[in-house]
Amino acid sequence: MDYYLNKRNRVDSFNDPKYQSIYLHSNSCVDEITLYFNESKDDFKMLAKGCAIFLSSCEIFVEIIKKLGFENKTLLINLYTKLINKEYLDEQQKQMLDKLNVYKNVSKHLNRKECALMIAKVFLKI
Repeated sequence: MDYYLNKRNRVDSFNDPKYQSIYLHSNSCVDEITLYFNESKDDFKMLAKGCAIFLSSCEIFVEIIKKLGFENKTLLINLYTKLINKEYLDEQQKQMLDKLNVYKNVSKHLNRKECALMIAKVFLKI
């Protein structure tokens, strides 16, 4: 709930020509995001609205990308997708996911699975 209630990378408005952006919206609910990123891909801003699972997963995912470095995005996306899909992860992989492990049971509610995975889809487009 902390990541849902307290913005870290979410902004109310953003306009900086030095940043590129990607927009994505859910086909099944109101979740939507415009992710802004600088050329070096080490700073991200988000205009986002949606449910608690969506917004908090976006915040945590961006926090971890910043920590691991953008060059590890594919690894993080793959591990996170495995977690959401209830696939086996060893302890080292779970450690890499850090706070994203809170979503390990999100697939019990299939309609929330998309909410949790939308941020991974955005980063796949970068």
